[in-house]
Amino acid sequence: MSYAGRLNIVSIAAECEPFTGRRGIGRVVRKLAEAMAKAASYKHHGGPACLRVIIPRHQSGDIDYHAFEPYTTIQVTSEAWGVQDVQVFWAEGGLSNLQFFAIDCGPAFNLGSVPGAHQQMGGRSMAIKYAFFCMACVRLMQQWWEDPAQTGKTWPIDVIHLHDWPAGLVAALIEKGHSAAGWWPMWDDTKIWWTCHDSPDEGEQGHFDSRSCGWSPQEFANLVGLLPRAVQRAYPNILLDPDTFSFQAAAINYAWRGGRGCGINALSSTHAYDLAHSACGGRAQRLLEGAPDDRVLTGILNGIDLDEYHPGNPRSPGPPLTPEDGSVTVIDQKHNRQQTGLAALLRDQVRGFAPETAARVGAEFDVADDDFLLVAPHAITEQAGLDLFAHESVADALLDAHPSLKVIFAGDAGDSNSPWARPVSELADRRPDRVLYIQCSDDDLDDLESLLLTYADALLMPSRWEPCGVTQMAAMRYCCVPLAHRTGGLKDTIIDVRDWRGKQLDPEGATGFLFEVDLAYDRGNQQLQQQFDSRAREALLKRAGDMLECYAAYRGGSSDPWPTMMDNAYTWASRNLSWQARASEYLNRFRACR
Repeated sequence: MSYAGRLNIVSIAAECEPFTGRRGIGRVVRKLAEAMAKAASYKHHGGPACLRVIIPRHQSGDIDYHAFEPYTTIQVTSEAWGVQDVQVFWAEGGLSNLQFFAIDCGPAFNLGSVPGAHQQMGGRSMAIKYAFFCMACVRLMQQWWEDPAQTGKTWPIDVIHLHDWPAGLVAALIEKGHSAAGWWPMWDDTKIWWTCHDSPDEGEQGHFDSRSCGWSPQEFANLVGLLPRAVQRAYPNILLDPDTFSFQAAAINYAWRGGRGCGINALSSTHAYDLAHSACGGRAQRLLEGAPDDRVLTGILNGIDLDEYHPGNPRSPGPPLTPEDGSVTVIDQKHNRQQTGLAALLRDQVRGFAPETAARVGAEFDVADDDFLLVAPHAITEQAGLDLFAHESVADALLDAHPSLKVIFAGDAGDSNSPWARPVSELADRRPDRVLYIQCSDDDLDDLESLLLTYADALLMPSRWEPCGVTQMAAMRYCCVPLAHRTGGLKDTIIDVRDWRGKQLDPEGATGFLFEVDLAYDRGNQQLQQQFDSRAREALLKRAGDMLECYAAYRGGSSDPWPTMMDNAYTWASRNLSWQARASEYLNRFRACR
């Protein structure tokens, strides 16, 4: 039941910018909530909407919650841990119809009466923490319904939007007949929508299930107050394996098949298809098989903030670019890097967090006006696939064949000796005059990314898999041509150029270069992974060569499709990849669920 015709939406997530970092899921949660709150005020969206975002109040000392103030106290109860008083904090969202709530999950780390392996893990089992968080979310939402004195009026909920694994348990807790919480009449008109920000297979994310605690599904169900039928293998099924209670499987089943199901979003139509039809879905593939295309399993993309990512107003220092003056002006400014002092800007930017790297800039490594600058501002992980490019058979071959090529990697490698980071660092050591590797945290990368995209000619994004991807969208707003793997959101946001020779692009609206691998990357099969990597390197080498030839033709004056592609990229991103566009899609879906 909507309040006075209004659409009430609750968004539940483990992270939210700026309270828990500036990148990743936290940014998506914040930007989408703001965009929906703004879009809901327009008449053509079918009436007003009010959004409340619930996040955990993490215990880390470096997370800033100064914007929050005390809101209320709720009680989380369980047969296993008794009654826990939980503090909830509240903050304004900058819009009248947007609010943020932070739940203190500290009690989850001090459950001395609860038996299980989590005590041997220092009380920091992710499953315990987020089980407690999900139970507290349900109790807080119940309070909004039953305690008008607290909020001024009853606040019924139309849609609960769950973000990724940590929030998945909420879907099971409010399913009718599966827990005490599910008996409450307030849930009768509430729908569940789950956004999967990666593959829903637990794989390396086993801490979001009962295995991480050493418990059977029934033991874990008892802990969180689920009834026996909720963990039986009969439909609906929340077990990926016979002996594993899974947060994400619960979200999949109750957001799709459950009585309150509204839908599942996989962040791109290509990734949605792959999850249900290929190895990237892992053990969860069988849970998604048969999902009606575009009705239950959707592919709504993420977006970018057009005000933040704009070549006329970069967040990093340096003279602004002006695409409104025409693509020729943009490319001229990009190639005026020596006059604008790119080396000095880059050196100043990284001196505070990478002094040794800063010393190399301008001494060993520099970028001239006629160089081709390729940048990769990503965390260096298995998913990112930057090791594919850094392999000798690709990077060295390209550097030898194209003397103007300069490459900058920037991002957090985690373990610098990992098989994904080692090839990048070795390449930078091997070719110090042509390749720069800047190791930095996500927060440091946030501003550095804008500087790199502002002055780079092209973006390198050879992801092995990519549910959506945001960097390629931001790059196109900076008239930076992407080179990427044809997978997931990269395929859905980049218009691949088939032919650039002559005066015209094919297709005319091409925005970048995609390489294709005729084999799916299977994280569970090492032999197939090796075959994929070998074929990916071959395809990447060929496509990168095409890109460099296209650029050389432009610089040689014999052809001019490159600036057209830059202009296409900017125009395409501006018209189609905003958060405003995404908010409209979400609101239309949510209203259809009512």
